[in-house]
Amino acid sequence: MPQPGAAHGTATADPRDVARTAISGKVRTYYAGDLLLVAEVISPRSGSEQVDRVRKVREYARAGIPVYWVVDLEPEAKVTILTLRAGEYAPDAEIRAGHALTASQPFAISFDPGTLTELE
Repeated sequence: MPQPGAAHGTATADPRDVARTAISGKVRTYYAGDLLLVAEVISPRSGSEQVDRVRKVREYARAGIPVYWVVDLEPEAKVTILTLRAGEYAPDAEIRAGHALTASQPFAISFDPGTLTELE
């Protein structure tokens, strides 16, 4: 069944479907060479926040993943886009709630980071 937006070249997925698939164990293992982008949602005030902001940045750069998005939901939703250059990530943009994140690489996507915290 086509996803909404597929006719315009951008597919969308219902987050609940993604979660159900992951829980049911029908998820493929991905390796660094397969990945074009990694998006990490930061858990504030947690033990993993430092890992996400420092260690994973180095690890993903060493693995050669071209784009790394750091997604902060608190205190205000924002996405920081880091791009791999000469083996290290360099900041490209920081998009805050109320503004459109529009990217064409590694795929076309556009959204307001503020929508990431909206409940149905």
